[in-house]
Amino acid sequence: MGNYAVYLRKSRKDTELEKLGNGETLSRHRKILLEYSQKNNLNIGCIFEEIVSGESISARPEMQKLLKCVEENLFDGVIVMEVERLARGDTLDQGIVSQTFKLTKTKIITPQKIYDPDDENDEEYFEFGLFMSRREYKTINRRLQAGRMASVKEGAYIGSIAPYGYDRIKRGKSWTLIENADAENVKLIFRLFTHNQYPVAEIAKQLDMMNITPQKNKNWSYSSIRDILSNHIYIGKICWNKRPSKKQFINGRLNTSRPRNTDNIILYDGLHNSIISDDIFEKAQSLLHKCKKNHTKKDNCNNCFAGIMKCKNCGKNMILKRIDKKSRLCCLNKSCETSSYDYLIIRDEIFKVIKNELGNIKITPQLIADTTTDLSLINTKIQALKIQQNKLCDLLEQGIYTTNEYFLRKKSLQEKENNLLQIHKNAAQNNMNFSNKNPISLGEIIDLLPITDVQFQNEFLSVLCGGIFYTREKSSRFHQQDITIEIKLKNYF
Repeated sequence: MGNYAVYLRKSRKDTELEKLGNGETLSRHRKILLEYSQKNNLNIGCIFEEIVSGESISARPEMQKLLKCVEENLFDGVIVMEVERLARGDTLDQGIVSQTFKLTKTKIITPQKIYDPDDENDEEYFEFGLFMSRREYKTINRRLQAGRMASVKEGAYIGSIAPYGYDRIKRGKSWTLIENADAENVKLIFRLFTHNQYPVAEIAKQLDMMNITPQKNKNWSYSSIRDILSNHIYIGKICWNKRPSKKQFINGRLNTSRPRNTDNIILYDGLHNSIISDDIFEKAQSLLHKCKKNHTKKDNCNNCFAGIMKCKNCGKNMILKRIDKKSRLCCLNKSCETSSYDYLIIRDEIFKVIKNELGNIKITPQLIADTTTDLSLINTKIQALKIQQNKLCDLLEQGIYTTNEYFLRKKSLQEKENNLLQIHKNAAQNNMNFSNKNPISLGEIIDLLPITDVQFQNEFLSVLCGGIFYTREKSSRFHQQDITIEIKLKNYF
């Protein structure tokens, strides 16, 4: 009898038909395919139901599970409504699907036809079907984008969620916006920023104190206030091309991002009424530009977990702060109950855990060439310590340091200098070892991480880790809570 799987996926055409009252697509397809399998005595081992409509395999988790099962030869065949349901992505995705079914000799069964990968004619017909489905997808997408652009030009709001301060209503065949009670809060935000000259972070704090809740989260954040202040929707405009999709390969994988675009934004007059005047909005943009200009990024990263470590409690990033003259990791969300902890202790412990997990993996030293150890940076630190030691005598003579404080400080600086000299010696030796072309273990590199540049540490961890999740409940004076750290390594490890 064999073992078979059913794959169900909804297309854009199905979504449109559902709006016209044709019923729920996946349920209808499931019924048809189960009746077909029962009629033909096909034993169904698993049903994969795709509830998302993704262009590529990477955006379709059920398709990924199906392909993995097919690779392991778990099924004699896969039952679908049409071959086009399997892949409508680019040529690469189609090739993956075609080769997976061909090499495992897994049949593709539809109510109209059975495709046998061992049959040359069926193989060609299957590949042609995938090619035509891709063409159909491009045509539908082109028409969809043209329709969206036409609606924007007419001033309609094409977003699925109304911005803060508005409700989404239908006017004729188009959607537009109408003010709601939160419109007064939008005016308040602009007034605090432009008239009262409040910083963005201070506005967020004031709104929380006034028990004014944002649209999505429990508390206001810097980004939510900034997005309101820079949104043209509040002066009656519809914006297009503000965050276009950008595709690029990162570490051999296709990555799609939507970076903010400030140069080629297209604005059209909207059908909705404005909440803010043009003059106030322009003043807000000028002040935002000054804030951005003053808030320059540091050349070097000072937190090796930047963008990698997140608070497991609220999902926000863990940031580095100086508290009581110590570097501590804190949750970005001020209202979060997560307690901070010493940065260096966490860093060294994570390096140790990663070394235990991946230390034996061999890599080519050229992958880390010129970034492993910056000897000049160590030399600079040694010179800075010598300058500090020279100033100690002046501080003692001026009465700022007592004799006891002077000797303690001098001893501390001398120990730091000795440590750096030893690090310099080890680093010079290791750099010489890296000059050969023999593979080295990740453990050797991880041993050197504490003496490398923080920017390199961050890049190195981002290659190894898919995410690091930090947990620690608020500590009391007499009871210190333990920390919990979960490290999610990348799939290729």
